[in-house]
Amino acid sequence: SGNKNMEAFLVPVSEDSYYLNMGDADSKRELTFIKKLFRLGLLNGKSIILKASHHGSRYSSSSEIFRILKPKNNLLI
Repeated sequence: SGNKNMEAFLVPVSEDSYYLNMGDADSKRELTFIKKLFRLGLLNGKSIILKASHHGSRYSSSSEIFRILKPKNNLLI
C-alpha cells in the first residue's frame, strides 16, 4: 500500500499556525498536497512551520513550494 514515508501531515500549533511535515514526499507530491490544503482553506492566512523533505537531494522541495508558502524564516537542522 505504498511508502509510508511519503505521507505528509498537518498539525495545528495554535489558532493561526500549523506545523506541516512533508515526510519523504517528492516535490510533485508536496505541491499536490499544499495546493489541496489551500483549496480547502486550511492554510489561507495561517503561519506555517514547514519541515521540508530531502534537503539537497534531487527530490527535495521545489522552489515553487517556497513561492507558494512564502516563508519568512528558514531553519535547516
